[in-house]
Amino acid sequence: NDIALKNQFGEFKSIDDYKGKVVLMDFWFSGCNPCLKDMKYFPKLLEKYQDDLVIMSVTFDSDSLTKELLISKKEPWDFLVENNPNWTFYNNKYGEDYIKRLNITTYPTYLLFNKKGELISTPFSGIFGVENELSGLFGINITIKKNFKSILFFIVKFLFFYTILFSSIILIFNYTKKKLSKKNRTY
Repeated sequence: NDIALKNQFGEFKSIDDYKGKVVLMDFWFSGCNPCLKDMKYFPKLLEKYQDDLVIMSVTFDSDSLTKELLISKKEPWDFLVENNPNWTFYNNKYGEDYIKRLNITTYPTYLLFNKKGELISTPFSGIFGVENELSGLFGINITIKKNFKSILFFIVKFLFFYTILFSSIILIFNYTKKKLSKKNRTY
């Protein structure tokens, strides 16, 4: 908590500067596809939790690359918000040192701090884990919307598989029953 990092506004901020808010510290880099997929939902998280949530996105990418992503907003980075004080980006030498100090080796990695600035969780299951920590299982509406097609596909596949399985069992049962009844007939 004691290290202040320089954000895109040129300000040095640490977790302690955000006491009274929940802080999601997001470790990412521009070539990380899972990072990109989860970050696309950060604007929705910020909208959902409004002023109660702050996101600190920390990367080892260069200042110039991050600035380019924030300003140009080219696909697939068009969802980034450069001027939201509740979503700040850190990528200077201090950010790289911080990543090394915390021994961050997988991306994305999330650290979730409560309103007192205490680390409360390190959700490992992406946006689902973050949303579950913030709202509990019944508050994961962003995750459900994000994965609606996958969930629907799973349900259809599940139902199809068990329909085929059940139908096959019935056919085999009926076939076996007929065979046994023919075998047991007396002429």
